[in-house]
Amino acid sequence: MTEWKIIALKYIKEKSNKEKVIYWISYECSANHVDGNWQPSGVISDTLEFDTNNLDNFIEYNDLTEEQVIGWVKNKLGDTKVVEIEAQASAKLEEKLNPTSETVLIFPWSN
Repeated sequence: MTEWKIIALKYIKEKSNKEKVIYWISYECSANHVDGNWQPSGVISDTLEFDTNNLDNFIEYNDLTEEQVIGWVKNKLGDTKVVEIEAQASAKLEEKLNPTSETVLIFPWSN
């Protein structure tokens, strides 16, 4: 299962008599696994910019919820991209759970 989270927002202080008009969102999608104290995750993060020319459905900054903003992100990305991002996060988690490569710091010639 994946989880979406908003990391940061940027807003225009004032536009068309509206305050704190969001135009940029940083988000992440993570796939998580909990096994005792070990809690690996696969994370995909990115940013999106939004058109602020039409403010007909403007929501006051202090009335926003993370759920609403995640909805904006997913709507802008589209269903296909959302599924792709979630699959990438899950693949990153799977690689941590079942690695296909290994980093070594002790070499055969280190004796």
